[in-house]
This record gives sequence, structure tokens and C-alpha cells, in this order.
Amino acid sequence: MRQLFITFSFLMVFLIPQIGNSQAEDVLNHNNSLFEQVAQIAPISINPYTSVFLTSACSKAGLHNDYVATHPFYNNWFVLVLFGILFLFTLIVRPVMATNQLTGTLVKVDNWLENKAGIVINALVILLPVFITETPHDNEVVYQAGFISITFKALLILVLSTYILFVIMTVRLFIDFLIFLSPVPFMDTALQIIKIVFTGLLVLISIISPVTSVMITVILFLISLIVFRRVKRLINRVTYFIIYPILNLFRKKERLLFSNNDFTVLVYAKKKTSKFKKGSLLRLIKRDDKLFLINNRFFFGKKEEVIQFSDGATLSQSNFQTIISDEHVLMLLNRSYHKYIDDISTHLGIKVLDKLEEPSSPKHGLLNRIKQMFRKEDLTQLKDI
Repeated sequence: MRQLFITFSFLMVFLIPQIGNSQAEDVLNHNNSLFEQVAQIAPISINPYTSVFLTSACSKAGLHNDYVATHPFYNNWFVLVLFGILFLFTLIVRPVMATNQLTGTLVKVDNWLENKAGIVINALVILLPVFITETPHDNEVVYQAGFISITFKALLILVLSTYILFVIMTVRLFIDFLIFLSPVPFMDTALQIIKIVFTGLLVLISIISPVTSVMITVILFLISLIVFRRVKRLINRVTYFIIYPILNLFRKKERLLFSNNDFTVLVYAKKKTSKFKKGSLLRLIKRDDKLFLINNRFFFGKKEEVIQFSDGATLSQSNFQTIISDEHVLMLLNRSYHKYIDDISTHLGIKVLDKLEEPSSPKHGLLNRIKQMFRKEDLTQLKDI
């Protein structure tokens, strides 16, 4: 069903660009500009920072097609300098940090954040020409939101490209995580360099032959879509147990345990429930003395399930995780919640079976705190969750 939707969307974008326009030459020219636009998806999906920097640098050097040459994002000195700095970080700092598995956790955090940035970059690339320079044709459908108007064509490309990027980037991140968890040294460093080289090649292809770049994007997407569901669980595990604890290092108790005055914690579903699959990341919320598991889905709205712990439910801590064990529900908490175990026990009405003592004199500094959080044994244990 999903493949049919994507195929139909591509037909809408490329084969029916100008409804009511019978001139084949105009349709062909319109599609050429679309190919040049969609061609940017392939390099962004592999390495967004490198893609923007190299495309912008090529534009300033005179190597460009009509779309890149006139684009307000790529043809901008501020963008060139900013993403040049990010590119140098990708080229120099990441490979060095990736040589050590503990500091390599920071590289994984950066990769995860870069994926989020890639979605924003893609939206800017698509929408800036619409808001700044594009004037809709008389026969184009236009959506008006306040003083901003956007054509149906641009909106469709935005939604379609965002979904394609999300799928490809998720699988790419899965490969990153697999190599990160492998015991083979320097593999992660080699991967960082390969991604930079591959992105540079895709940038050249997107400029010289946009049609070829679009074909590469479609191939990458279809391959990624086939394995997408299988890779999602590992992505959730690494994100929840490695990425989130690092991002939460400087968050206060109120932000971690409360939302709109309701007690809430983010949990990893170790066991399938009546509504949620094993490996899902869910919000456990206490509201009006009832407990809910909630998944806020972007396109399909909120999905929730009422749960109730039995009298025999327990909280058990290890260095890596906290286990919420019950005859009906089995959930895990990451290290972010370790020092709040008593508060969690009180709000959920669950007794603490095993409690981990926090170090009496915690080390200061980001790297020291991360080294104190994770051990190599923990990273090995992550594979078995």
C-alpha cells in the first residue's frame, strides 16, 4: 500500500505537472525544473551538511544547473560559510572521535541530530524559492495560510521528499549504529569518510545529470523501504538508551518527569501490549489517577492504551537501565531516570526491588560524565535488548 502511494505521488509530481496545459514542450520544461529540484534529495539523505556545502561551493565556482544557480539558499555566502564549518567538523572531528567507542557515542548523537537537520534543510530548499521568488500560474492550485501562499505542487513535493528522506536516513542511521556496535576498530571512522566521498559524488551527479540523481533517489528509497520495519527496532534501542541520556544530561527534573502538570516518562516497550508493538518508544503518563501508554504519531494522530500495574510490579535497576516488570507489562527506562527512581516509584505505585547507588563524587565535564554513564559491557548488552 505504501509503495503504491509513493508511486502515485511521483506520477502526480512528474507526469501531471500542469493540468489543462496541452503543450508538450511546456510540460517537458516544467519537469526538467522538477528533476533539478528533486535531484537534491539523494546527497542530502546521505550527508546533509556536506551536501549543502559542496552544492553551494559548486554554485559559487560556476558549476551549477539553472535551479542551483538561482536558488536563494545555495547561492548565499552565509550558507556557504556556515555549512563549510559544519563540513570541516564532519571531515575532521567525527572520524577522530569515532576511533574510541565511548567518545563515539557523541558521534552517534551528532549523526542523529544531523538527520533531524536534514529534514529542516530539505524544507528550506523546497520552500524558500516558493516564498521569495515563485509566482503561481493561473491554473495552479494554491493554499493560503495567512500572508503565506504555497502551491499544491510545492506542498506535494515537500511531503513526498520529507517521507523519502525519513526512510533513507533511518536505514542509513541503522548502518551507522551497526558499525558503532561492532567490535571492529576504525570501521566507524572509515564509514564517516565513505559518506563524505559518496555525498560529493552525488552532488556532482545532481548538478550534471538531475534525472540520474532522481533515479538514484528512487532506488535508495525502494531498497530502504523494503528493510525499514526491520531496522526500526534497533534504531529505537540506540536512540533511547544512548542518544536520549546524553541529550538529557542538562535537563532538569521537571522537564524529565512532568508535562502539563502530569507525571510522564518515556519508556521502551520490551514486551508487546494490546495496542503497541515490542520495541516501541512510548509515553507513560499518569492522568486523573489512571496510567496511559501514548504514542503521538505525526500523520495519524495520537494512539493510547490504558494500563494498570499489579501489586507484584517492581522497579529493578542496573548500570544501563531500569526494568519495570509486571505480569502484563514489561518496560525499560534509560539512565536519564536513574536518580529519580524514588519519584517514579511513588507516582506509579511500584516498589523498588533493586536500587543502583549513584557515585558519591560524580566527575565533571561532558566526556567524563559520558564515560561514567556507559561501559563497553553496556554497549554489548544493547544488542540483546
